[in-house]
Amino acid sequence: MTLTTLAKFLLRTRFLRLQLGKRKRLLSPPIRLVPMASRLDTLDGKTIYVINIGFGDTFLPEVQKVLAEKYPTANWVFKRKQGSYFDDDPKLWAEIKEKGNAMIMGVGH
Repeated sequence: MTLTTLAKFLLRTRFLRLQLGKRKRLLSPPIRLVPMASRLDTLDGKTIYVINIGFGDTFLPEVQKVLAEKYPTANWVFKRKQGSYFDDDPKLWAEIKEKGNAMIMGVGH
């Protein structure tokens, strides 16, 4: 490989990296920081939603059952989120905001 060929290769790969970097910035949506909700003082009389995104079909109902036994004065609501983790579910979020006090969302495998 001659120096000229090497220089062309390096310039080309650097150019491609720069182009990919620009494209990546153009395609990435801006990040909007949302602070965490404040912690509840008590669960007594609160409505807690347990949200399944599809990976917790057997695990999350058990979590809800155990939590309901441990905190019987709380109202536990199990819901399946529409779509995947990345899909928005505005109806569910509106319901939780209107009727709920807290939410547990299972996102792992």
